Amino acid sequence: MKLHGFNIIHPRLSSLTLEDGGIDVNVATPRLKNLTVINWSRMLLVDAPDLASLHYKDHHGKLLKFSTELRHLEKVVVCIQCSNEDKEYTRNIVCLLQQLRSVKFLTLNLELVKCLSSSVELISHQPSPFTNLKSLKIYPADVSKPEVTMYTEVKNYLLGSSQGATFTLVSYEEVRAVMDVTSARNLMTKLKVLLDQWQEYSETKMAHIEQDEAPMETVHEQVKVEEQTDTKMKWHFGGRMAQIKSYWGDLNDQCEKASNNMGLISSMLQETIEVMTRLPTSHQAKLQERFFGLSAEAETIMEGVMDRMKILFDKRPSHSNVYFHELAASQSLS
Repeated sequence: MKLHGFNIIHPRLSSLTLEDGGIDVNVATPRLKNLTVINWSRMLLVDAPDLASLHYKDHHGKLLKFSTELRHLEKVVVCIQCSNEDKEYTRNIVCLLQQLRSVKFLTLNLELVKCLSSSVELISHQPSPFTNLKSLKIYPADVSKPEVTMYTEVKNYLLGSSQGATFTLVSYEEVRAVMDVTSARNLMTKLKVLLDQWQEYSETKMAHIEQDEAPMETVHEQVKVEEQTDTKMKWHFGGRMAQIKSYWGDLNDQCEKASNNMGLISSMLQETIEVMTRLPTSHQAKLQERFFGLSAEAETIMEGVMDRMKILFDKRPSHSNVYFHELAASQSLS
């Protein structure tokens, strides 16, 4: 049976997060302090009189409503993606902002402000609801879209009742820089994990191959001993060739894996460089030391792998030599 909705009722709940949902929900939590709602399109009613922190993100869903006045609200982050043509939805945004009037630190996305600007008649004759505001921060949530200009009427509506509040308008360039810094850090974290895994794997695998190397090098000596001790002893041709093929197959697998890993590491290093070149100089300086360290580590690991592979190739057994030697030995003993 499909669930159409539910209620969250808890007298002692202090923090609640709802994310990526599409069913009706009512919340009654008298001691709730922290509420996070991310892309939950069917929020109906929230009863949380002690709420101090709200993080709300919505994409044209049914907007949040509070049944009680929020007297203790300290910090609010609201990010709403909306259509400029939907006047009714913009009206609901204005109603939501009015419910948040006691907030002290408010952060809004610029796209929400654009919606207000497109329906400025909804707020132009209303006083600012925010009487306790200490800080207003506005930032663009989508840097891929054309830049938005903030109308004076909207700014007055948000700050008119809090003349002492600080106002910060984050530029598109600043947001892109933050996104690029995050991307560069994530890339370097993934690169570090890959380097550690490859270092451990290559050392373990190479050690196994080197251990298997001794039987390959003594093939000819075994043939001579068997010829001298018993002329009727038959050489186990099939078993020995299977060992040799296994050795070569394992060696080829290592070469292929090394090549793939080198390509992946080089690609990640290049991608990180491209991201870092887009950053302002101040941000680059904070990341360069870590990047140079990872680059040096990658170079050391790759050189070590190439050196070990070269040693193994120099000592590899020959298919043809062993084959004909064994064939000759088996015929002479028959």
